Amino acid sequence: MDSDNYLATGWGDSVENPNMDDVKKAILENIAMDDEHGAFWVSINGDEYVMEVRKDLKITFVFNDEISGEKYLDYWGEAEHLYERLLAGDYDAIREVLKG
Repeated sequence: MDSDNYLATGWGDSVENPNMDDVKKAILENIAMDDEHGAFWVSINGDEYVMEVRKDLKITFVFNDEISGEKYLDYWGEAEHLYERLLAGDYDAIREVLKG
């Protein structure tokens, strides 16, 4: 991929320079996906920041190849909010939510 930012899925789709519409579409597809392929992630700045959410609502935030936070969310709206923070570059807010 030419872009430093991308969205990739466990079912093989990818999007360069994703926006929230792309994330919302991935959430809907992830909900409908089987357990084996039910995950997607967004990578920012050439994999410097990566956030992945699985079908079971486990979300993981990685900074420079090390897990910076992870937890199980209660509902998909929380994942959507965290992806909004990721795309806005608000990494500290993500760490705060996921530090538990």
